Amino acid sequence: MFCKNCGSEINDNAVVCPKCGVATENLNRAQEPEVKKTNVCAILGFVFAILYWVFAYIPVVGGYISWILFIAGFVLSIVGIQNAKKKGQNLKGLAIAGLVICCVELVFVVMAIVGLITLALGVASGLI
Repeated sequence: MFCKNCGSEINDNAVVCPKCGVATENLNRAQEPEVKKTNVCAILGFVFAILYWVFAYIPVVGGYISWILFIAGFVLSIVGIQNAKKKGQNLKGLAIAGLVICCVELVFVVMAIVGLITLALGVASGLI
């Protein structure tokens, strides 16, 4: 490679000419930041996990919609984590947050089911 200013032969990887000190094309390439793609799955997983809480408390219709949102949030959060690892996409923390929210929701649902079963058994046996 040759310097555009003084015409001296320079190393192909040089960022400035050692003779005149003028920047080469490599300087611009070295300064360009690497742009990561947005992890859409991480964003959607987190949003769907949050929307589950909104729709879970709407009677009748909300219950069906909330389970669809729960499953979508759970799956998309897992895919978002995988995209962050394999494809180098950003927002891995958001995907992890969506997955944690879904897991907490699942624990609450299991606790509610166990409570309802315990209550039903208590009523059936005449204890309550």
